Amino acid sequence: MENEKINENQNSIPSLKTDKLYANLLRCSHALLRGHRRDGAHPGQLRILARIAAEEGLSQSDLLDETRIRPSSLSEILTKLELKGYLTRAKTESDKRLVRLHLTDEGRDYLAELHGEHTASSAQMFSALTEEEQMQLSALLDKLLEKWNEEYPIRDRIGHDRMRGGEGMGMGRGHGRLHGNGHGHHGPHVEHED
Repeated sequence: MENEKINENQNSIPSLKTDKLYANLLRCSHALLRGHRRDGAHPGQLRILARIAAEEGLSQSDLLDETRIRPSSLSEILTKLELKGYLTRAKTESDKRLVRLHLTDEGRDYLAELHGEHTASSAQMFSALTEEEQMQLSALLDKLLEKWNEEYPIRDRIGHDRMRGGEGMGMGRGHGRLHGNGHGHHGPHVEHED
């Protein structure tokens, strides 16, 4: 009986390996954000601009669904990009709620500049790993993300279901981490596709 309690308690205590892995992933996440913010650009700007460039006239709601960015954060990023003259937003005549996004010439130039900086920054940040190690790490992270996406659906994390009348958990992302569901402030983070 006593041995069962000891075994039960040991199973509920996170292993040192798991704790170290978790801490290292968190530190890597923070380092990635620091590395990509050196030029003052928001980490999601490249992804957002590239997506709009790929589909001129993309709706803001479709961009929201695809990027998995919190609605208020996406709106803030789009407003900043619009104020800088990199994109325009236009409501459609048929549905005034539908907003279409278009890049300006300045936006295309800025996208090319960001893409070059991102490529150089990424190469530098992962230079400690060989190409084979980078591929192995990528495969392992894909495996983790697939599992985490099953366990912590995107809609639950950013609250789309609640906003659209669904039954989702409606949890906010905060600083890009899952809140609630017993995972604490820096719970599983599934999304980084920047």
